[in-house]
Amino acid sequence: MFSQIAERRIQNLIKSYFSAHPEVILEMHEALIIYVKNENIDPPCIEIKKQNNGFEISFWDGYALSESQFEDDEGKVLKILKTYVRKLAKNLRKT
Repeated sequence: MFSQIAERRIQNLIKSYFSAHPEVILEMHEALIIYVKNENIDPPCIEIKKQNNGFEISFWDGYALSESQFEDDEGKVLKILKTYVRKLAKNLRKT
C-alpha cells in the first residue's frame, strides 16, 4: 500500500505519539487503520484506503467529528495522517 520508507515513518509516528497508550492499535493490510481498543462500540479511528488514483484518509473522533480527504500524493497523505494522529492523541490526553 505504502512504500517501505512511508510504512516505517508511520510506525515511528504511532510509537512516538502513543507509547503511553497501549490501547492504540495499528493495522496495515488492505487499508491502514489506527484505532483505540476500548469498550466503546464506535471507537476513535484513522483509516487510509488505497484507491485507484490515490488515497482516501478519514478520521473519526469517537463522538461526533468525522473528516475525510482524498489525496493522490503519498507525502501529502502522511502530512494529513500526522495531523489526525495529533488530534487523536489530544483527545486521549483529555480522557
